[in-house]
Amino acid sequence: MSADAGAGEEFREILKQRARGPTHRGALDPALCERAMELILSGAATPAQIGGFLLVGRAVGDSATEMAAYTRPMQALARQIDAPPGARVVSVTGGFDGKLRTFNVGVAASLVAATAGGRTLLLGGEGTPPKAGRTVFDTLRGLGYAAPQGLPEAESSLQENGFAATSVDHYLPELHALLGLRREMARR
Repeated sequence: MSADAGAGEEFREILKQRARGPTHRGALDPALCERAMELILSGAATPAQIGGFLLVGRAVGDSATEMAAYTRPMQALARQIDAPPGARVVSVTGGFDGKLRTFNVGVAASLVAATAGGRTLLLGGEGTPPKAGRTVFDTLRGLGYAAPQGLPEAESSLQENGFAATSVDHYLPELHALLGLRREMARR
């Protein structure tokens, strides 16, 4: 990730607000949270800055207001999959870091819903630390289904079959680009 000096300094100031010390653990202003996420997703913040910001957030805890603010820049960047006109689609999120010991009911429920005439978009991910297990895509591939699908394939499958499965590297590559940093941090 490259960071220009101006954006790096801007994120540094945000990081100062986030890491004020144990006596100042209050929530950040939502506009500041949004800007931080914009700088992170654009590659303007350095890996060290992002790591510090995320680890302090984990230690302090993020409020619901902060979490909502972090999602807005992600929503603005997320690629869309068009559903058939008038169709209602249920989006199901699978285990992004895989399942180790439990059954992932999302895949089975999504396939049953599609078979019954519903439309389901299954979202998942692979190789997301800190743990690794069987993902929704492992399950689908075991059933002979090519997964994950790129966005054009997912859109076509959703329209033709009522079911599609795609991953964050397709619909939000800016977020997926942070996966290497997450591996290095060894923390969610």
